[in-house]
Amino acid sequence: MIIIDQGTSHSTQHAEVIAALLAARKSLKERQDLHLFSDSWCVLNEIDLWSGKWEHTDWKINGKAIWSKEAWKELHQIGRDIKIQVYHVDAHEKDESLQTKYNNEVDK
Repeated sequence: MIIIDQGTSHSTQHAEVIAALLAARKSLKERQDLHLFSDSWCVLNEIDLWSGKWEHTDWKINGKAIWSKEAWKELHQIGRDIKIQVYHVDAHEKDESLQTKYNNEVDK
């Protein structure tokens, strides 16, 4: 899969959104619910709280378009077709849990 904005100067939060979107696309293709583990409070809050509000404000905050608007919109749309459950994990921890292990691996 090709990410069009790969290599540009986007933030790490943008990378977290793109990672969530790629996982959601895969789950949608396989018609499976998604259990997403992320250390990004932004991703968790968007999926659980903000996307409905953003949709009603035309994906703007105080009149300005939200960052990574197209990715957020697609993620929101996929969330209508499959269930997306987000679990927050602490970033860069040293415990031995699988969530921490995999989170640390993808953050490299």
